[in-house]
Amino acid sequence: MTSSKIDKPEYISADETCITVKVHLESDSMPYKLAYKQHPQSWTDATHLPIHGVRADPITLEATDLLPATTYFIRVENDLGEFGESLIVDTEAVNCTPQAKSCCVLQ
Repeated sequence: MTSSKIDKPEYISADETCITVKVHLESDSMPYKLAYKQHPQSWTDATHLPIHGVRADPITLEATDLLPATTYFIRVENDLGEFGESLIVDTEAVNCTPQAKSCCVLQ
């Protein structure tokens, strides 16, 4: 169930195999996790990372071992089955030339 009390992850950066986000927690006593999945996957197949931190401080997290040039949905969930709005990000395509990297944040 979507909860307006859980913030959408904030985009920091992305490369070919990693997306970095910042999250803000609603409560110190509630266990939270960062969930991420490829676009066509179900949330039941998502990867979950436990979030350790305190409500007052933003927490930086990395989703790693991702596929290049792939769309990922990233959200924060709690143990009550509540979750915030998803951040949608593309990882970069593998580039054969030493040009500047770019990332497409869709939403």
